[in-house]
Amino acid sequence: MRGLTTLIISLLAPLPAVAGTVPKFSDYAVAEVFSGKRATVDLDSAPGARMFRTRLREAAAKSPNFAGYFVVASWGCGTGCQDFAVIDLRSGRVTFGPVTCAVGQDFRLNSRLLVVDPPNELLSAIGGGSGCGSSILKTSSQYFEWDGTRFLPVGEFDVCREEP
Repeated sequence: MRGLTTLIISLLAPLPAVAGTVPKFSDYAVAEVFSGKRATVDLDSAPGARMFRTRLREAAAKSPNFAGYFVVASWGCGTGCQDFAVIDLRSGRVTFGPVTCAVGQDFRLNSRLLVVDPPNELLSAIGGGSGCGSSILKTSSQYFEWDGTRFLPVGEFDVCREEP
């Protein structure tokens, strides 16, 4: 039980951002981009997927926009809240994002890196650096590497404490 508790705490703890080590999209490049026949969205592949079936199906009808052969679907979940999922266009498999967002995500077709609450959008939402300390929004951008089936945390950057 202690090992499980340690694992949970380590996964939830913020990752330290070291100056000059903010992850870059080019560091997580993908070699190929999907152009084949799309699979039907598998609503049984993730708990809760049926609840968002319309959003997921609409997104899966679009061209891939993430990590070569995936599409990111996002939707509002309240004021200052966005949820998202990744759909594998080859298999139809749905994977929900690891966290909710305040201001969105940043991602590229040719990269496995996904940024939750990108720094520029966060700064804009809190009124630039002058909003630091008085914002009710979180001020950290979180960086995740997509390994094809799950998101692995690779960094965190606090826009109010550090220079990019």
